[in-house]
Amino acid sequence: MAPPRFRRRFWIVAGFPLLAVLLTAMLLFAVRAGNGSAAAPTPASSLSNALVSAAPAAARGLPATELPKAKAPVSQVDVPTMVETDAQTVSTDDVVARVDGVAITLQDLQEATRIDSLMATLAGAPPTAAESLTEQLINTEIILQRAEDVQASIDVAAVLAIFLQSHGKAHEELTAALQTNGISQERFERYFARVVAADAYQRAQQKATGIAPADLMLQWQQAIPISFGPAAAALSAMDVNPLSSTKPITSTPESAGVKIVAAATPLPAATELRGVEVGQLAPEFELSTVADEASHFTLRTLQGKPSVLSFWTTWCPYCLRQTPVLVDAYRHWATEGIEFVGINVQEDHSAVAAYVAQHGVDYPVLLDEQGSVAADYAVQGYPTTYFLDKEHRIVMRHVGALTDDQLNTYLTMLQSPEEAR
Repeated sequence: MAPPRFRRRFWIVAGFPLLAVLLTAMLLFAVRAGNGSAAAPTPASSLSNALVSAAPAAARGLPATELPKAKAPVSQVDVPTMVETDAQTVSTDDVVARVDGVAITLQDLQEATRIDSLMATLAGAPPTAAESLTEQLINTEIILQRAEDVQASIDVAAVLAIFLQSHGKAHEELTAALQTNGISQERFERYFARVVAADAYQRAQQKATGIAPADLMLQWQQAIPISFGPAAAALSAMDVNPLSSTKPITSTPESAGVKIVAAATPLPAATELRGVEVGQLAPEFELSTVADEASHFTLRTLQGKPSVLSFWTTWCPYCLRQTPVLVDAYRHWATEGIEFVGINVQEDHSAVAAYVAQHGVDYPVLLDEQGSVAADYAVQGYPTTYFLDKEHRIVMRHVGALTDDQLNTYLTMLQSPEEAR
């Protein structure tokens, strides 16, 4: 038998490696268990609605404050950027929106609509409306621009498997549906990976800050430049189920979602709820003017006049395109009893005053310094223009730069039958 000192030396020499192996195994098991238990996005009736939380119009009015980054690691895939397109082949008229310079085009929206419709069909649910899907595309881009520094990874294939399994579908059914509808696997995976990564980041931020997802999204929207391109007016014309349709996208006023308030007996204005939907009384506001910061301009100032409220910024390229259209229209339509009001959002008085002087803007320009009025009017990007009747009831809303023909068509619709004659 070995002497006691030798036995002690043997267990010391042999025990440390065994202990190291045991600890390493335990650590690897803990890491794998942690990854397996991470909360995956809850499958729902549609891919977009399941993985991206879009801020509803009702969640408005919060101040635009900087939010802290999530303290815990956030699962993220190597996020693909928006599909790169040769700048020479992209028409400005095809731009739906720009998010801090990144363009979302009609082609991007068409592709997203087809994928969303395909996934909704697999899940036995109705597809997402074009305007809602556009909001989700914008929100996804906003989130991913914030999430560039996240280092962890997501098993996107596992998330997709959960989605399909929850709806009793096999991966082969998805592959067949992609082929049938002319959607490449690569394009689908790009879209799906972006949505999954955005959802993971937003969930982590919500957990770290304790702020509701809708309020979080609203603050992010207010903190980043978003502008609407000319193609934004065509959203309502899109077929929400394009998988079996060849209906072209147009941007004529009649097909761009213009809605006329049906003749009805309205509720008394004093008791009626205000909102941003067609037919509702527009939200009240009180703002100073760029011409005189001490003065106060309210919605009641426009009493008895049909009016145009245009939300804009000096940095928005589509606002710059629209400015001369509004200036020329005001010089004609002011004599017809229609008032024009520009509402600049969150910019310095000096910058706005210089812009107004340079472009010869004669109609009142108001300063929404905190962005609270834009939030009340559910403005996500610029320019966004509201058309109100004499009672301040919303007749229509237009996103993107107005052309002369579009604006004249809208203004004619604001006139009473007697005035139109």
